[in-house]
Amino acid sequence: MTKGWFFGGGKEDSSTVTSHESHAAGKVHSSAAIFPYTWDQIFVAFWLRYPNPYSHHVLSEDVVERHLTTDNKLVTKRLLSKTSRIPHWAERFVQGPAMVFVVEESVIDLATRSMMTYTRNLGYKKVMTVDEKCWYRSRLQDASTTELVRTARIESHVFGFAKPIQTFGIERYKRNTGRTHSGFLHVLADLFPSAEENQEIAQEPLAKRIAALGERADAVREAARRAREMAKIKTSDFLHTSRTPSSDNSSA
Repeated sequence: MTKGWFFGGGKEDSSTVTSHESHAAGKVHSSAAIFPYTWDQIFVAFWLRYPNPYSHHVLSEDVVERHLTTDNKLVTKRLLSKTSRIPHWAERFVQGPAMVFVVEESVIDLATRSMMTYTRNLGYKKVMTVDEKCWYRSRLQDASTTELVRTARIESHVFGFAKPIQTFGIERYKRNTGRTHSGFLHVLADLFPSAEENQEIAQEPLAKRIAALGERADAVREAARRAREMAKIKTSDFLHTSRTPSSDNSSA
């Protein structure tokens, strides 16, 4: 697992979280949400979040590592690339393309019907780091819903600018999580228009579910690739037509 404040490299206790506003090491933002979908549905949709209408900033996603542990936990590490619009005042600190790589590690526990994800940016770390932990779990009060608890820490060590950078990071993180939530709901609604589909998913063994997820994800990515290629062809044809003189002009 990646090392960080909640990855085993630091303390993860209530005092660290509740004192975030005055904590010298950064700012912490926590939020919670309840999805009107079962944990099995969340489990399936999690791997099919992209593309969606709210994720245009996500350029690519690749599975780096995936394995089942001896206690039947699915561990996955993915690498994502995202665009990152930089405000004018921050350009002095950042050089290069406005793109950042993000590593995402997840642990899915079928026994407890829970999923933990850990995310950290790999780019712009000298300016700001964003560590995020998300915990999805089936609600005991209502098994037809799933609870998400999300916690993120934003840190900056730029001398003289750490506080404004962290404040900016918190506000941007809030906006981005709103888009992430909307995109996830969009994918869930597309995947599960009826409750009967959830029963079919719950009855499938884990290995079969993972294989089906891979096939469906590949199909979605292939459709997106074909759409991009078709758009390029149409654009090329349009440019070619607009640059080619008409027969009337050539005979004039």
